[in-house]
Amino acid sequence: MFSPRSWIGEFMYKGGGRRANTSPPRKRGDRYAALTIERLEDRLAPATLNFLGVSDNWNNPANWSGGAVPSLLDDVVFNNAADLNVTNLNVNDTGVNVHGITLNAGFTLTIAGDLTVDTFQFNGGTINGAGSLYIAETLTWSGGIMSGAGITSTLSGATANVLLTATSGSGGLPGMPPAGIFTLTDARTFVNLGTTTWNGPFYVSSGAAFDNRGTITYVGTDFTWDSTVRLQNTGTVAFDHADVHFYGPLTLNNTINFLNGQQDKKVIINGNVTIQNVTLQEDLHGTGTLTVPGTFAWDSGRLVGTGSIVVPAGGTFDMPTIAGARKLDGRTLSVQGQRTWVVEGVTGTLPPGARLSSAAGNPLMPAYASITAWSDAMWSSPDLPMNNKVRPPAAPPPAPFNPVSAAGIVYRAMFGGAAGIGTDEDQMFRAMEGIRSQADSIAFASAYVQMYPGRNLYNDLNSELSGDDWLRAQSLYNYDWDRYVAVTMHQAMFAWSLTTDVDLMVRLALDSRSIGPVIVYKYSLEYRDPNSFAPGDINVDMASKLAQVDRIRVVAALDENTARADAAALHHRFHPTGIEVNDPEAVFSLLRSRTPTQIAQIRQEYNTINLTPTFDADLRAYLERNQLATTTSNWPYAQALMNGDRIAAAVARLHMAVDGVGTDEEMFWTALTGLYADERAMVAQVYRTTYNKTLLKEIDDEFEDSSVFGKEHERSVKL
Repeated sequence: MFSPRSWIGEFMYKGGGRRANTSPPRKRGDRYAALTIERLEDRLAPATLNFLGVSDNWNNPANWSGGAVPSLLDDVVFNNAADLNVTNLNVNDTGVNVHGITLNAGFTLTIAGDLTVDTFQFNGGTINGAGSLYIAETLTWSGGIMSGAGITSTLSGATANVLLTATSGSGGLPGMPPAGIFTLTDARTFVNLGTTTWNGPFYVSSGAAFDNRGTITYVGTDFTWDSTVRLQNTGTVAFDHADVHFYGPLTLNNTINFLNGQQDKKVIINGNVTIQNVTLQEDLHGTGTLTVPGTFAWDSGRLVGTGSIVVPAGGTFDMPTIAGARKLDGRTLSVQGQRTWVVEGVTGTLPPGARLSSAAGNPLMPAYASITAWSDAMWSSPDLPMNNKVRPPAAPPPAPFNPVSAAGIVYRAMFGGAAGIGTDEDQMFRAMEGIRSQADSIAFASAYVQMYPGRNLYNDLNSELSGDDWLRAQSLYNYDWDRYVAVTMHQAMFAWSLTTDVDLMVRLALDSRSIGPVIVYKYSLEYRDPNSFAPGDINVDMASKLAQVDRIRVVAALDENTARADAAALHHRFHPTGIEVNDPEAVFSLLRSRTPTQIAQIRQEYNTINLTPTFDADLRAYLERNQLATTTSNWPYAQALMNGDRIAAAVARLHMAVDGVGTDEEMFWTALTGLYADERAMVAQVYRTTYNKTLLKEIDDEFEDSSVFGKEHERSVKL
């Protein structure tokens, strides 16, 4: 690789920038020679040249404010000014060199040959084409898209400072990425050979390649990799206080460090992801499997979600310090290789099947090859208890998409109204939301044609729908889920004049297919200002359209912060702006689906939203305002759910079912469902102690005397 500085210097100091002196030589002693005026020598003086947009040819002098094609010492600036005729400049020659380039929003630079610069100020717009862009000294990237099949490379020794400007993210809610998201897409390759610091959301997708051979540090950055990215890392990558999303299948070589964990920052693994070496100081979420063939160093953080972490044979699982807070909360940790621990200041290696013990000989934790924990299982100093619990049944997978049913629903929604007037958009979109792949979309369109000969699904949608409705249908038809969510959120805020459907916004954001940063990015593209080309800002729009607690719900959902979303939903229920909804069962359903650790997080988020620690008081007041019977409070049942006490919860639920006027048979029956034999025995014992009546006597009194309840009595006794 050549060094631009070396040959620039040679050119300047060997006379390459001077004209030869053609005047006749002076004779010695000719003191009174005739006065002559020599022509001044040409000099290569640095200049700033603005692109004028006369043509799309780089080598046209009329394109430049200086009237000359930029040289290797010049800085060039591309603006999308109102008088600019060309917004897409093609660099077709090989070996174009300039000192610096500034690319602003609204302009596309298409590189077909090779373009070399010392400094590149990338403020917006798009870099496209199959050519290569080489940055010798400094890349400053504050927004914009790199696409096309070419290569963008920071050369060895270069530095890249990739950051958002101070204004691009202003006004946003905490945790939401600003509108200016860096995007590497299509087949473009980004190569880093130098030292890079990244500040700001970055999205890599659609076949792009990311090749790091130097050092990259992402500070406070939301970073998204999906499964189509070609990624090679032979250098060092560190994420410092950053949200990182991996969508497999994806393989990363060398080492990835997730540093300085904070409660609101996390690593999200979906799909199968392999990283050679990992240091973890943040919470790890997601449904996918992370495989670490080398060393997995768990410094701190929680392992959350339904996925797995696998350290295969030949790998090492390392807990460097006991002081770091670590928690298994739902995720499976399978260690098949070597385990290294630091306990009471002593480092040791445990063979498979060994147990970790304290100096007093008490067992600390079984160091088996596979470790599984759920709920509030925690490792802590000094005795590291491992609390294994029975994992609840997994949520059933979504039903497979039925293209025939969807085609019928969509057709009737469009053409089945009175006299063919009106379209039931809600019914249509719910049917189309089942599309989960390109194959589903193709089968959907094919079924529509077969069922309704002579019609075309895409054309019918286009003719029947308009505005955001058409954009929503188009997104689902093309299986662009994140665009669908972005457009639906815009429609929910602006198209439905009487109310804003916050529940719909939250539901879509929490869907397993949703990627928060990508939704925000798609929103910014879809709703650009038509005059300034400024990207749309979902933060600004939510601030103008949503109440504060509703904004918090949507932001939390986009950030995949379930605890904060739950807290905001409960706050809205406990302190409604209109008529209070009497639905304690909805609250119980939420509490039943959360672990004690998760409920503690909800409590913390709720108290933050409310600015005072009132979660328990507000919950109790709501339940007692809406309790099922005048003699029984709902509060003991809620307390048992929050504490994760299955026995106390069953006892309280049974008493709620039979107390007062009448009996809630289904509540009574479900209170016993799912309990093990030993747990049912404990429920019966506690119930008798608490209410001075045996559980069997309660069943007889409530069900046996009525023929209507004969079957309920029979199944309760059997249970």
